[in-house]
Amino acid sequence: MSEVTEADLMIRSVEHGDLKKLMEHRNDWGTRRFLEDCREVTEEDQERWFKGASERYRIIELEGLRIGLMRFHAYAGGDAEIGVDIFREHRRHGYGTAAMQRAILMARELGCKSCSLWVFMENDPALAIYAKLKFMIDMNTPMKFFFRGPTPMHYVRMVLAL
Repeated sequence: MSEVTEADLMIRSVEHGDLKKLMEHRNDWGTRRFLEDCREVTEEDQERWFKGASERYRIIELEGLRIGLMRFHAYAGGDAEIGVDIFREHRRHGYGTAAMQRAILMARELGCKSCSLWVFMENDPALAIYAKLKFMIDMNTPMKFFFRGPTPMHYVRMVLAL
C-alpha cells in the first residue's frame, strides 16, 4: 500500500458495535500504560463511557476497517484538544501521523488557533509523530507525574500553533 494521508481516512462517530474493540484496545497494557487512568475497564465501564462519549471521540477508519480512536474537542477560546490511539495491529504504518494531520486539519477548518495534547515523555512513538508535526512542549503548563512501577512517568502538554 502506498503512503496513507489524512484524506484516505474516514472519521466517524463511535457506535455501540465499536465497544468490544475499544475495550480490547483500552485494556491492552501497551495502551493503558500511557493513559492517565491505567485501570482495566469492564463492560459496564465501557457502557457508561459510551453514553457520555459524545462527539469528542471518533473512530478512525481506512478502507472500511477500524484502525483507531480519535479524541477531538474544539474549545471556544480557539484551542482544539486532540489525541489519536491507533490499534496495536495497525501501528507502524503511518496511520498515527495521517490521523494527527486529519485532526489538525479539522481544527483549522473550525478556525482554531492551536492544537494541544498531553503525552507521556516515555511514549517514544507518539513523541516522534508530534516532533514531525512541529508540536512544542508547553513550558507554561506544569508537568504531571504518574507512577507505573517504581519510577515516575513524565506527562507534558504539547501545543501546535495553527
